Amino acid sequence: MDLIQALVLVQFIGFPAAIAFGFIGERIGPRKGVWFCLIAYLAVTIYAYRISNSNQFYLLAIVIGIVQGGIQSLSRSYYARMVPSNEAAQYFGLFNMMGKFSSIIGPFLVGITGLWFDNPRVGILVLTLFFLIGGVFLNLSGRESRSLA
Repeated sequence: MDLIQALVLVQFIGFPAAIAFGFIGERIGPRKGVWFCLIAYLAVTIYAYRISNSNQFYLLAIVIGIVQGGIQSLSRSYYARMVPSNEAAQYFGLFNMMGKFSSIIGPFLVGITGLWFDNPRVGILVLTLFFLIGGVFLNLSGRESRSLA
């Protein structure tokens, strides 16, 4: 029951968070907003490893709702600025396909890591690698866009 309630909580928080982060993105730029969300997700994965009761689980759901809503709106905004406008459909098709791929590979690696270490909590820490790799790519995209300007 806690899991279902947390999933609903994430969805209800994610929608207004996406709108709020849209305003934040207008103010500070989508790239800085995505950086904020990546750092928040790193903290979330470390916190998730350490939770021990349902109140902490609900707090985790609230933070994930905020960050997920924010990163979804900001990453699309940032991506739209990077792709050629006459090829946007193809690029967003790739963006969507990569999202589907990550929804398979992420849980798979979390599960395999949890099995390998015989501890499901360790599995969540593998996600930190993805956020760190995302930060590297975000940093590289910033260098590329600065050199084009």
